[in-house]
Amino acid sequence: MDSLEKIKAIVAHIQAIDPHTTIVTPGLSKTEILDAFETLEFNPPAILIELYQWCNGFTFFDDYRILSLSEAVVHHRRITKSLEAFNNSKRSGSYFHGDYWFPIVCCYPSWDDYYIIDIENLSLHTASFEGRLFEKHASHFDKYLDALLYMFENKFYTYFEQSKDLYVDEDKCTEVIKKYRLINFDPL
Repeated sequence: MDSLEKIKAIVAHIQAIDPHTTIVTPGLSKTEILDAFETLEFNPPAILIELYQWCNGFTFFDDYRILSLSEAVVHHRRITKSLEAFNNSKRSGSYFHGDYWFPIVCCYPSWDDYYIIDIENLSLHTASFEGRLFEKHASHFDKYLDALLYMFENKFYTYFEQSKDLYVDEDKCTEVIKKYRLINFDPL
């Protein structure tokens, strides 16, 4: 199963849990996608081209948003500026290079929490700019997709319909981390 098929399968699981989740924004042409990335001065990996050809963003579980390409470009610029300021501050003990960090998912309510793909090596990270937390989750985006799919297929979650929260037991997270050799697993 390729990356886009995995994403579609994950979305189908999300839609089965929360039927209010719908993809309302149609995909873009390859030319539109490449033009947007050209403004960032890097080439998108094939998975992002495929993703944005399929759909151009949607919201799920009320608190998460697969960013549209135009939103992702804006957030990428914001992330780059935030990281520059963070790296220049005296509080920072680490240096984060975000020029190639491309946000895919943004989390509400602060819209300061992201799931990010590193365009250079396709590793997956989370970033919380409000809390100044940056974590690597997987050495490759595909491994994280495999882990999410495994979690949904095995029903390793409890969904709280009223709050629209998805909870995964800590022991199940540990199992997924070991099985897929992830660094961290924080499923949606």
